[in-house]
Amino acid sequence: MHREFTVDAETEQRHRVQTARSTVAMGMFTPAQAAEAYDVPLAEVEAPAS
Repeated sequence: MHREFTVDAETEQRHRVQTARSTVAMGMFTPAQAAEAYDVPLAEVEAPAS
């Protein structure tokens, strides 16, 4: 994959958490389901957005 199409691990994690939170906000998943689906800690899904 070309370098311009990759992100570092920290950015990837932030994107996953943001997407998980978005799916919860839209009512698609519960926080626990989103955490599992996006492989992020439940505490990060439930934490207030900064």
